[in-house]
Amino acid sequence: MTEQLSTTNHQPLREAAYEKVLLRMKCFMRGFYRLCFESRSLDEDKRRKGFILNVILFSLSSFLVVLSLLDLLTYVEEGPRFIGIPPLFFIGFTCLFCFLYLLARKGYLFVSYVFIGLYTIAITYGAYTWGGDLPSVLLNYALVIFITSIVISPRVGLWLTAGIISMLCIIGYYQSTDLILVDASWKNEIFGTDDQLEYAATLAVIAILSWLSNREIERSLRRARKSEKDLKQERDQLEVTVKQRTDEVQRLQNEKLVEIYKFVEFGRLSAGLFHDLMSPLTALSLSAQQISENQSDNKIEDLSFHIDNARRTGKKIEDYVNACRQHIHTKETTSMFEIATEIERALLMLRYSALEAKVEIIFKKPVCEMLFCGNSIKFYQIMINLISNAIEGCKMKIGDEPKNVFIETCLNKSAKTITVSVKDNGTGVPEELSEKIFEPFFSTKSLSSKSSGGCGLGLATTKHVIEKDFGGNIKVATIGPNNPFGAIFICTLPLKNY
Repeated sequence: MTEQLSTTNHQPLREAAYEKVLLRMKCFMRGFYRLCFESRSLDEDKRRKGFILNVILFSLSSFLVVLSLLDLLTYVEEGPRFIGIPPLFFIGFTCLFCFLYLLARKGYLFVSYVFIGLYTIAITYGAYTWGGDLPSVLLNYALVIFITSIVISPRVGLWLTAGIISMLCIIGYYQSTDLILVDASWKNEIFGTDDQLEYAATLAVIAILSWLSNREIERSLRRARKSEKDLKQERDQLEVTVKQRTDEVQRLQNEKLVEIYKFVEFGRLSAGLFHDLMSPLTALSLSAQQISENQSDNKIEDLSFHIDNARRTGKKIEDYVNACRQHIHTKETTSMFEIATEIERALLMLRYSALEAKVEIIFKKPVCEMLFCGNSIKFYQIMINLISNAIEGCKMKIGDEPKNVFIETCLNKSAKTITVSVKDNGTGVPEELSEKIFEPFFSTKSLSSKSSGGCGLGLATTKHVIEKDFGGNIKVATIGPNNPFGAIFICTLPLKNY
C-alpha cells in the first residue's frame, strides 16, 4: 500500500520532469534551426531556396570536416607511406565550402551558382577520368540537376541538363574513338559494399532534398491560403464598412438636403407671407386706433367690438408666426398630432401662393379626429412640398379653366394606415419622367415659362422622409393629359397607435 502511494506521488513529478526536458529539447532544436538553417530573406521564394541551400552546404561542410580530420589522422599515422589525398588539399577544399556556407547564411544567393558550378566541374572531372558511363557520375549528375532546380530555378535546371547531356555525348564520342583514355578498371571490379553505400547515400540525399522542398512549398501554400482567407475576410469587412459609411454619408446628405430645401422654400414663400401678415397688422392697427379715439366716449359696444377684432387679428398673426416656426423648425421629436391641423398650417403658409396662381385649394377635412404618432414637423414639411408642387403644376397650365387642388385623408383601421392624397388638374407629369421626379435635383418646373423654377429637391426630400422617417411610401397614381387631374400623389403612412 505504501509503495503504491509512493508511486502515485512520484508520477506527477516524473511527468513534469519529462515535459521540462522535452521543452528544453524543443528550445535547443529551435535555436539550432535558427542558427544554422533559417534564411534571413523576407521574400517567400528566396527564403525557401535559401533554407534548402543552407541545409545542403551545412551538411556538406560537416561531412568534409569529418573527412578532413580522418584524412589528417591517417596521414599522421602512416607518414611517408600515405598514398591518399594530401591533407592540405582536403582542408583547403573543406574551408572553401565552409566559407560558401557562411556567405549563404549572410543571404548571398550567388553562392548557389558557385556551389552548382564547383559540383558540376567535380562530376565532369570524374566522367573525364573514369568515363561517362560510371553509375556514380550519372547519379551525381541527376543530383546536381535536382539541386539546381530547387535552389536556383527549374529553367536553369533545364539549361544545366542540356549542358550535361552535351558533355556526356562529347565524352562518350571521344571515349569510343580512343581520343580520351579513361580508367575503366572499375568495370572489372565486383559491385561491393562501398558502391552500395555510395549509391544509397546519393539516393537518400535526393529523397531528403525532395521532402524538404515539398515541405517548404506546402508551408508557403498554407501561409498563402491563410493570407488569402484573411484578405477575403478583410475585404468582406471592408465592403460592410464602406456600405455602412456610404449609407451614413447618404443619410447625412439627405438630412442636409432637407434642411437646405426648407430654407429655400421659406425664402420663396416669404413674399406671400409678408403680404398675408400686412392685412392683419393693418386691421390690428386700425382697431387700436379706434379704441384710442373712442376711449373718451361711453360706447361700450364699439369698444368691445374693436377689442374683439384686435384679439382675432392677433390670433391670426400668432397662427402665421407658428406656421413660420413650424416650417423652419429642425427639432427631432415624436408625439401624437392631428393630421388635419398640420395640413391647415401648411395651407396657411401657401395661401398667398395659391391666390397669386389663381388656384383654389379644397381640403376635405375628415369627420373624426385623425391622430398620428410621429414627427409633426416632418409631416408638415411633406404637405408643404406636395401642395406647393400641385400649385406649381396648376400654375403652368394654359387656359382659363378653373385650377384646383384637392386634398383628402383616409383612415384604414383594418390595414392600420393613413392615406393622404394631393390631386391637381395641372399639366401633369409625363409617363417617361414618372420615375425621375423623385430623384434629387430633377425638376420639371423649368420646362414652363410660367413656373418660377425649382431646385428639384421637394419630391426627393418628401420621398426620403416618408420612407425613412415614417416607414411609408409615396406613389403617383394617375399620370397623363387625358385624366381629369394632372397628377395624383398618394402617401401611405403606417399607424403606430393602433
